[in-house]
Amino acid sequence: MPPVEYAGRLSGALRATAIVAQNTTVPDGSQETVGWVNNPTQRGTLMLLLGCATTIFACTWTVLHLNVPTLADSKSTRVLRKIKWMCITILFPEFIFAKGVCELRFALRTLKLMAEMINGNTAPFESQSTHQQTTSQGQDFIVTRRWKVDHGSWMQLLHRWIVLPLCPQKVVVNPPAEDEDNSPPAGRSQTSSMTRVDDAGFEGTPEDAGIHMSERNGRKEFRVFQVWTISHAYYANMGGLRALKCKTDYHNDALEYSILRGDHLASWGSRERRLGHPLKKLQLSAAEIEDKSKADWLVKLFSMFQISRLILDLINRAAVHGPVTQIELGTAAFAVFALITYMVNWWKSKDISHPTSLHVVVDERRSDEAIEQSAEPFFDRLLSPIPHTQYYRKIASPHYRIRNDELWMDGDYPVVWPLMAASCVVFGAFHCIAWGWQFPTDIERYLWQISSVVSTLSPLIPLAFTYFLIRRGTHALSCHQIEAAYEALTKLRPLRRLPESWLRLFQTHVDNPNWRTVLGEEIYQDGRDTIIAYAKCLHELRGYLSALEGKLERDRQANLLENIWKGLAQLENAYGFLDEETWDMYEEQVTLVARSVGAVGWTGHEPGVLKIIHDCCLSADEWTHRKQYQGSKKQLQETIRRYARPINISFGIVYSVSRIILIAIMFSSLREVPKGVYEVANWTRFLPSFS
Repeated sequence: MPPVEYAGRLSGALRATAIVAQNTTVPDGSQETVGWVNNPTQRGTLMLLLGCATTIFACTWTVLHLNVPTLADSKSTRVLRKIKWMCITILFPEFIFAKGVCELRFALRTLKLMAEMINGNTAPFESQSTHQQTTSQGQDFIVTRRWKVDHGSWMQLLHRWIVLPLCPQKVVVNPPAEDEDNSPPAGRSQTSSMTRVDDAGFEGTPEDAGIHMSERNGRKEFRVFQVWTISHAYYANMGGLRALKCKTDYHNDALEYSILRGDHLASWGSRERRLGHPLKKLQLSAAEIEDKSKADWLVKLFSMFQISRLILDLINRAAVHGPVTQIELGTAAFAVFALITYMVNWWKSKDISHPTSLHVVVDERRSDEAIEQSAEPFFDRLLSPIPHTQYYRKIASPHYRIRNDELWMDGDYPVVWPLMAASCVVFGAFHCIAWGWQFPTDIERYLWQISSVVSTLSPLIPLAFTYFLIRRGTHALSCHQIEAAYEALTKLRPLRRLPESWLRLFQTHVDNPNWRTVLGEEIYQDGRDTIIAYAKCLHELRGYLSALEGKLERDRQANLLENIWKGLAQLENAYGFLDEETWDMYEEQVTLVARSVGAVGWTGHEPGVLKIIHDCCLSADEWTHRKQYQGSKKQLQETIRRYARPINISFGIVYSVSRIILIAIMFSSLREVPKGVYEVANWTRFLPSFS
């Protein structure tokens, strides 16, 4: 139609509207009035598109609960990261759901560990401060702060329902040892999670409540309770707590910070706890965490209402056998997963941009006693499905943050895999509902059917294949691992028999002034540092061996073995700094001092034990069972790298293409739909719609 003719028709329509308006007046000259008017009985294509688009936005943007970014991230970086995850949610909504379930399990698990540790020993978590009044009549007072854990019946029930049933069956190994010691590792209390705070006078006290307790030296003393809740567990796991990093590079004057996750705090070593737990001076309530969160309840209510309205409309159409468009069906699949994801992320904070600082200094490298609780990035584990054995957990870095795909990977076959498989089947089944629906062309119908089947079944193939490879390879690996553990306990029996008192003297005796003369001024400082480092390594190795004697899960035992072999390599390097005669002389003097002071636990000492340990270090690489274990492990890694990695990548591409095809057909099919699609049921016309 020519522009001139179109303009003429438009002006004619406007004049006709004005004439109608003039003709609908009452005799006194005022316009006719009406009351409530129903919505139209039909909707347009634009209204349908806007309704589905706003619902998809609510399902993919507001449902995201990302982790805390680094301080160096700019606002644009954070926005682009959220846009990236919105695109991931559109293509892989099943992953966002599985991620939310795994994060809930990890938060419940770390909450239980914190309850066991704090209820087992509250001393490292108490702090006192003296406050002076500013007025002359005021009296000084003391405030004692104490942490307790909110791990009541509801949290215990969730842990029993969500964490325990989904935990994979662990292989418990117990290598035959000369001395049976099934005591738990240091720093981990065996107190049941059912244990409550044993101070009956303070049960039910509001969080951060100041309670007058007593008077000490004429000053009133108050006790303030802080409650560690599941919100705190989420907050720590998402990178919300940071501490100063122990300085190792003194040429750099800038302060560096570390991120402490919930499992790091819940497994803080006994030696570190004697100096005070990182939470000792932390003041952070659940209300403050909620205040930092950007979760707008109005936006959440809007999202929930928009999603619920769409689901109700589809249920109504199904009840009256009315037609439904493909885009509404796909949006409904997003809506169902979004509702469940909202539920599992109920306690997780949203869009926190700055972490909370802890008044503590931590070391970048520390032995991780709970390494089996460590999380791993999902996409890294997807490309390399074998569990990664780590010598230590790097928790400190100037630009470190908890990645948004970092999940609790428990066992050889983590829970996230079957969760992903089940959610993919459910999400793909939604699209299979439109199998016999009307499409504009046969090609689009065939593409929809093929893509629906591919998106439903394609994730199951690589997950099942990976499970088969891991189950087959870990059986032989477990046998060699048990033999390697027994071999280490046998070879290092002299180190296991060293008493704790002798090891402490071995570390401190180097400060004796006589040793400055023996070592010489030129190398005294380096020699002193070498002996102290050697003693610390001996102490750590002895702790690893003690833990290795008990009943352990396979992953825990594997990490202990790696730590032991790494420690032997460190001992070998340190021993070579001084000559053998100097080591023998120092060992003899330490033995004489221990005998003269009557050291606790001292029953004698095998002469030349350092030489025996050094010979073990030299031959450690040739230990028979160690070589068999490392060979089996390397073979398993090569097999998985050769087959599982390309299969996972290939099927991931196939799945992504099928999802893109489904999304494209959702919109393209609107050009030819049944007429009844645009009819609106009477009762749904009274529901408001945000479009």
